[in-house]
Amino acid sequence: MKRRLIPALSLMLSMMLVGGGVAHAAGDMHENASAKEWSAQGKDKHFQKMATQLKLTSVQKEQIKTLFKEAREQNQPLREKLAATHKQMRELIEANTLDEAAVKALATEQGNLHVEMAMARARLFHQMNALLTPEQRELKKNLRQTNEKKRFSHAPREW
Repeated sequence: MKRRLIPALSLMLSMMLVGGGVAHAAGDMHENASAKEWSAQGKDKHFQKMATQLKLTSVQKEQIKTLFKEAREQNQPLREKLAATHKQMRELIEANTLDEAAVKALATEQGNLHVEMAMARARLFHQMNALLTPEQRELKKNLRQTNEKKRFSHAPREW
């Protein structure tokens, strides 16, 4: 049991550290107004590309934008809780002594928050898919498969 638990906890802790750094960087970036504008432009560009590829109607575009806006508002408390737990984890790691019980408890809390975020994302995309025609859903599936092939077709890097 210990042989499996220690590597699993090590992996989970390293993932939290990386995730915490990303969340911290993202938090700093979003304090800058131009960074917010840049992020919004990127999201809008992605949405427009998707809308064009799937041949969404103007009604579908508005419905999907409304879904995403509502989801963003509903999930804000989760994102804030997650950011707070990342800050707490950094404080625990940087402390003079390591409180393993506190790290484990916080890691469990972060895991639960990630589960809630994944469920919210799944509900959002399920609702979005319900707005698409069968042809658009098939096209979306094919586009995803094509994009995944492109993304994972690179040769492994030599370090």
